[in-house]
Amino acid sequence: MTDCLFETLLPGSGAGRAYYFREPAGVYALKDPSKAEDFFKSLEKLAEKYYVAGFISYELGYALEKCFGKTKPSSFPLALFGVYKKVRTKEVFRPAAGNYRIKNLRLNISKAEYLSSVKKIKRHIRAGDIYQADYTLKYKFSFTGDARVFYEDLKKKQRAPYAAYMKFGEMKILSLSPELFFSKRGRDISVKPMKGTLRRGFDEESDRRQADFLFRDEKNRSENLMITDLMRNDLGRIASPGTVKTEKMFHVEKYDTLFQMTSTVKAKIRRGVDFYGIIRNIFPSGSVTGAPKILSMEILRGLESEKRNVYTGAAGFLAPGGRADFNVPIRTVLIRGAKAEMGVGSGIVYDSKPGEEYAECVLKAEFLKGVYQEFRLIETMLFDGELKNLRAHLSRLRSSAAYFDFSFDERKIRAALARKTRALPAGRWKVRALLAGDGALSVSVRRASEIPEVPKLVFSPKRVDSSDRFLYHKTTRRALFDAELERVRKKGFFDAVFVNEKGFVTEGAVTNIYAEKKGVIYTPPVSCGLMRGTVRSWLLSRGKVKEKNMTPDYLKKADAVYVSNALIGLHRADI
Repeated sequence: MTDCLFETLLPGSGAGRAYYFREPAGVYALKDPSKAEDFFKSLEKLAEKYYVAGFISYELGYALEKCFGKTKPSSFPLALFGVYKKVRTKEVFRPAAGNYRIKNLRLNISKAEYLSSVKKIKRHIRAGDIYQADYTLKYKFSFTGDARVFYEDLKKKQRAPYAAYMKFGEMKILSLSPELFFSKRGRDISVKPMKGTLRRGFDEESDRRQADFLFRDEKNRSENLMITDLMRNDLGRIASPGTVKTEKMFHVEKYDTLFQMTSTVKAKIRRGVDFYGIIRNIFPSGSVTGAPKILSMEILRGLESEKRNVYTGAAGFLAPGGRADFNVPIRTVLIRGAKAEMGVGSGIVYDSKPGEEYAECVLKAEFLKGVYQEFRLIETMLFDGELKNLRAHLSRLRSSAAYFDFSFDERKIRAALARKTRALPAGRWKVRALLAGDGALSVSVRRASEIPEVPKLVFSPKRVDSSDRFLYHKTTRRALFDAELERVRKKGFFDAVFVNEKGFVTEGAVTNIYAEKKGVIYTPPVSCGLMRGTVRSWLLSRGKVKEKNMTPDYLKKADAVYVSNALIGLHRADI
């Protein structure tokens, strides 16, 4: 069976759009590079009546440039497309629950080999041969199970505006690409080179700092500008004079784990330039080669240990009416039988630090690891005749929803809370709201538990990692906290206190922690890996407490220890 699915997954980028092609009238493969022109002209002719969907391998770029010499026929398709009579945009097949397994995940070269290659590229840059080169390597792994289920899981972990799933016989391609190669409507064409990457922050506030840093960072801006100029030049080869325009320079886009910088270039294609002419002049995207493009590609061919295949090529479809949409297949998995691979890479420039570039490559593959766990946001409030600190709770919920791209409708949330608490008898009630990604809300209410006069605390032997972004938000992904709380309460303690990887106190499973020394009350800073409790935030805003890193020994020797949460306020405790 040959299937091709292209879809958008991000809010604001046409979320929910899908183009599903199945049961092709024919499948066309290009393996002999000397036949490339006839191949693409045939596809364009077919696209006058049909939909043509598939991919182009990166290595075709070497065959399109005469300066690289004659390219030998390839065992892996240089291009592979299915021809379809119709497209489905609503009835998209979604697999039932299935299983898959990834084993033996490893890079195809050692870190030492990577660093050596980067140093060679930098020597070329210092010599003035090139300005930038996009050096790549591959993750290899064994795969068994349902590839479509794997794709659906990857979508949840790495939502992307240019996602694709393609199946050609035993070969499957799973692309979670954030990058548009080109979009064409009639004679109008746009490209969106992506260059510049930075890890996201841990909450909305640190996200803003990270996004601002990426936008202003000279290294990332220079890389982006260099590739944008290259793409402008490529478009100039096929555009009507004076029509190449740059829009949205240095635009920072947010993804699940990363910020990426993009720029958009638009042009009007000259009359007489066909689909082959477009591919011949702008493929592969300059964002995955370097600058100047041809010499960078030549250097990279001598350094990269394997062919890239579909990775960094192009994947997309042509449609009747002169439409074409293609992504740049980065964050893309290729599965052939039980063997699978995913390419990663980064742009090397004059001031690149090899160790940091290696870390960036590792970062880009994080979404492969682990199974995605659905989660909801939690907000726990006290009702005692009214919902206490409701504005602060909704503000925190809104902030976490913005961070995770959850739908948030404050009016509906307030109405649901009011309905649930309207008829409650007098007394103290625990109100718990759960918000799902699609905005679905559930509210539960129960009597608030009594707290001991001096609750006892105990340190958990389990360390937390301050780089875990879920520590900074109140979510249902809290298995460690729930397990430790249950364990210590069976032993008569009120809460378990956690320590991070650096040896600093963070928070309790259900409370924020405070230590008093010489009349001053301190609490661990958020950067240690903890949630911004509403009581804690109120105390800090009024100068009643100060932030301070504290070790377990510091907490034990404090003049007084306190805990807080929305149900108990600030309360004296013992550890």
